[in-house]
Amino acid sequence: MIALLLLLPFAGVSGAVYFHGEFAAPRGGHEALLDRARQEAPHDLNAAVAKLEQRLAKEPDDADGWSLLSRSYELLGQHDKAEDAARHAAALGAKSGDAATQSESAEALVSANQGKVVPEARRLFAAALAADPTDPRARFFLGLADAQEGKSEDALGRWLALEADSPADAPWLEGLRANIERLAGSMGVSADELMKRRAALAKAKPVTGASAPPGPTRADVAAAAAMSPEDRSSMIRGMVERLADRLQREPGDVDGWLRLGRAYAVLGERQKALEAYRRATEADPKREDARTAYANARAAEGDAK
Repeated sequence: MIALLLLLPFAGVSGAVYFHGEFAAPRGGHEALLDRARQEAPHDLNAAVAKLEQRLAKEPDDADGWSLLSRSYELLGQHDKAEDAARHAAALGAKSGDAATQSESAEALVSANQGKVVPEARRLFAAALAADPTDPRARFFLGLADAQEGKSEDALGRWLALEADSPADAPWLEGLRANIERLAGSMGVSADELMKRRAALAKAKPVTGASAPPGPTRADVAAAAAMSPEDRSSMIRGMVERLADRLQREPGDVDGWLRLGRAYAVLGERQKALEAYRRATEADPKREDARTAYANARAAEGDAK
């Protein structure tokens, strides 16, 4: 179950929309899956959280681990622990200088605050956007912060620009468009006016666009929630294998190798995780997050011997 979460591309804006107040982050597929896991096998989820706690005690600089722990605590109803773990992730994200780490850590902080983009999270998203102006997670959540602060025109502009830059199969588009429609309606923007704004953005060719990281489709997520544990495990491994096959054809995808390494680590395949992290460092030796992940994996492999 958690392995599926690790493959999901910024699931915080990929699922059905649940609003806390007027505007808030959509709940993604990972929350739905973990919520189902909590109901069906609470002992399994508690055991997974306990293992993650133990690992973070040994590897306290793993921002992704703290983010995952925060979301897991929230689903278990341990809200104080969720916010504490999110703040650990945020502190590490602030130090990293890496856009992905900063935005993932900031999203955990948003989740721990029931969908509210608190100032600390906004600072992290802004830093992530400065490091990578195409980062879709930072672009979405900065728009969400604007909407929650009553800056509706700024929020609409951010979200329409993100929509225009996103690939047609981007997993965040459904949630993004739901927010756009809701916001435009609250502003009194007509459907014709909204269409004109979209058309104007479509004519302008962006220098770069947000790319959709490969991962489970919405159909995969929906199907997984209804599967038996055995079938779900088979499905997860199938997705891992598909990602591994694609990376053999596209070895320069650093984020893909990191995602594959995390999935293998959760599945207990430490040697494969180590190799995936090594390939990530080969793809881009300057990526600090890749070097850190590889170093942590090597250290963990040494501890296991």
